[in-house]
Amino acid sequence: MEQSTAPNRFAPPSALTHAALGSAWSAGQSMLVTGVAASGHTPFLLTLLPHTANATVIVVNTEAEAHRLATILRRAFPKRMVRDYPAHAVYPYETASYESAVVRYRLVVLAELLAGHRDTIVVAPWRAIAQGTVAPAVYQATQRTYRCDDALDPVTMTAQCVALGYQLVQTVSQPGDVRRHGGVVDVYQDGEPYPIRFDFFGNQLESIAHFDPRRHLIMSSLPDHTLTLRVEADWRKQPALLERLRASADLGLRESAQQEWEAFLDPFSHNHAFPGMSLLHPLLNDTPPASLLDALPADGLLVFVDPDTIVSQVTDYARRLETQRTRLIHHGMLPAWYPDVVVGARRLAHAVPTLLLAETVPTQAVNFVAVQPYHHHTVASAKPMTLGHRAADAATEPPVPFTLGQYVCHIDHGIAVFEGVVTQQIAGALKPYLKLRYAGADRLYVPESQFDRVTTYGDPSNAAPQLTVLGTRNW
Repeated sequence: MEQSTAPNRFAPPSALTHAALGSAWSAGQSMLVTGVAASGHTPFLLTLLPHTANATVIVVNTEAEAHRLATILRRAFPKRMVRDYPAHAVYPYETASYESAVVRYRLVVLAELLAGHRDTIVVAPWRAIAQGTVAPAVYQATQRTYRCDDALDPVTMTAQCVALGYQLVQTVSQPGDVRRHGGVVDVYQDGEPYPIRFDFFGNQLESIAHFDPRRHLIMSSLPDHTLTLRVEADWRKQPALLERLRASADLGLRESAQQEWEAFLDPFSHNHAFPGMSLLHPLLNDTPPASLLDALPADGLLVFVDPDTIVSQVTDYARRLETQRTRLIHHGMLPAWYPDVVVGARRLAHAVPTLLLAETVPTQAVNFVAVQPYHHHTVASAKPMTLGHRAADAATEPPVPFTLGQYVCHIDHGIAVFEGVVTQQIAGALKPYLKLRYAGADRLYVPESQFDRVTTYGDPSNAAPQLTVLGTRNW
């Protein structure tokens, strides 16, 4: 273990730090790294991630922070699949419907983790993780792959599509539509440029192809195609729930709420999106709700940035929503059997190696990942430097982890070559600057107060990355 010194925002993790982390992960243990201030989170991750080849989920505090970090990681690691996992804007227990684009993207991220893509990096705000999703086992059990020459009839396939959350319509015009006419089934899947046409001959699937319904043209043939769940709920339970709601003449609700729930039945039976759809999803899923973290592979890495704040936020979120759920049930706005919808802080603990990044030891660390032992490890700090007015001080340089000619990455300005530390006289005092060479004649001088924004370029598979052109949008 490295010796603990005063925290320094600039000091990056050393080789010893990486060795200690790697040893802990190999043993299936969790790790706590202190001495990492808020401004040092991104530089730390930029130097850490090249040493990991496994799927990684990074949990941060806000959606803006998640989007910013994901953007930086995409630029720094162009060969890895970086996703930011969004939170629903719909508040739990609100009579509303989820935004289809958000649902689709959350399911895409879930699918990539379940597929075992080791190069996947997911960045998520705590609220997105605390919002339940469909259980990974349900997602895998419901997806269906259709191949030419399969023994299957169009009626059965249409029913399977409805069980995945597709809406039965007369004309396929938007994602989520399915139509059967004779021996042909057209399915418009999210993310596809055209509907998919499944053409049957009797009880055998004869062909699969993209189909343009406006021009009535077959665009391209496919040997097979996989349809996946398009809602964050186990839609196979929809008929049983629909029957239960219809059979309950009195849900124990006040009259206005009873009428509102009864109005849900018709659109719900046809898989239509409607205000109130979000209220029914928890009734289709298991209790307690599943989290995206349940899809992280056993050899994956889970990172919590500023865990004390995350625990506090999730705990408060769960408490407030439980209070609201109890109040709504008491006032007859929700059925008494309506479940909790929040993944609590204790359930965020996961049976994979977990890394906590914090400036000081988190007060709630034990509760946060209670089943895993922690190794307390402190990032080494550079020794503080005092600059005077003497000429001898000009030769004194602050310690930096870069060598001349090494590729580095500035969070805001992109990839450059490190050309050393230079001093400049500012307001009568000599101050150190990192000299960075960018594309062409571009140079950038980084003051000591911003040293933490520069880190070693982190893609070992690219020995000679393209330097960034300053003042352009390519970074």
